[in-house]
Amino acid sequence: GDQNYIMFAFLQAIQFVVGVYVLLAGVRLLLGEIVPAFRGIAMKLVPDAIPALDCPVFFPYSPNAVILGFITTTIGTIIAMFTLPMFGLAMILPGMLTNFFAGGTAGIFGNAVGGRRGAIIGGIAHGFFITLLPALLVTIFNSMGFINATATDVDTVAAALLYAWILSPVLKAF
Repeated sequence: GDQNYIMFAFLQAIQFVVGVYVLLAGVRLLLGEIVPAFRGIAMKLVPDAIPALDCPVFFPYSPNAVILGFITTTIGTIIAMFTLPMFGLAMILPGMLTNFFAGGTAGIFGNAVGGRRGAIIGGIAHGFFITLLPALLVTIFNSMGFINATATDVDTVAAALLYAWILSPVLKAF
């Protein structure tokens, strides 16, 4: 188009960095202000309640591992995207939202367990498996009548695979 490709890449990089900064600032706000406020309300309404927080709460503790996990998870999903059709499975396109949040968290835990090497191996393995499981689910959903449908969230995939591999054979016996 009408914009230099170098300038476009630079502006996209700045937009990504600003987005990550806003996310981390929001996490700090959540941990510092909002959780204690809800804790006071919860003590009155639901005593002994424990607040549950999502994976971005780990991001401020290891921001470099987040980026490494995101990049290596994206590499893992791309490898799986081209590898799985060779085995007759569906081609699943990488989802950048999952790659960033779940991959960043995989990078943090991989870094904590095995350093940079752990973050790289963990991210690639994570990327491969978050592509493999929805690909396995396509054939299961096809047998249920949902043609070429899948799910990407771990809880949905786990429930469907549990049903297909364990509950369905047991229910057919009756």
